[in-house]
Amino acid sequence: MNTIPTPVGVGYFPKKTQPRPPEYLKETKVEEICSVSSCIAKAPADYINKWIHNDVGFYDNEALAWQVVGEDHAGFELYAYKVYPLEFDKGEVRPWKVPIQLHLDFDKFSFIGFDLVTRAGCSEFAHSALSCNAGADNFPVNKFCLMDKYQSAFQACVEVSNGKYEPGPYYLFEIYRQKNGG
Repeated sequence: MNTIPTPVGVGYFPKKTQPRPPEYLKETKVEEICSVSSCIAKAPADYINKWIHNDVGFYDNEALAWQVVGEDHAGFELYAYKVYPLEFDKGEVRPWKVPIQLHLDFDKFSFIGFDLVTRAGCSEFAHSALSCNAGADNFPVNKFCLMDKYQSAFQACVEVSNGKYEPGPYYLFEIYRQKNGG
């Protein structure tokens, strides 16, 4: 790919960010798990059954995202996501038509890194190769268990789509977290 496509806003999501599980991830640079996946950084209980998420499993605005948490936001942080319109499968990269495109307000958010995520046959994005499959031990990650550089994340996405991780296809995300006091 010669031209980097523009990433597309796909929504907001509240999560309980978790510290690095030392028995699981050896990468000592990782301090907390901020992946798209809810395997380690937990989603609100029963959020899926409230059925107010969009076609890719996120929320179209901040109010909807907080609505699934309820009155008590303790322990939750708000994330915003952009995805590149690319699909990585068996080492191949092809264009992907993102089902939704949202204008997200990033004034209260900071970019924290890139994640490599699979949908594993469902409409929502399910597993991060970096956190769920301990890819952080094989790729350069930051303290959020995410990658800092687009080129490195792109190459890692090609590599994980070839196997040894959850089945693909994989998608490349930009992850933003709401600044303290958001």
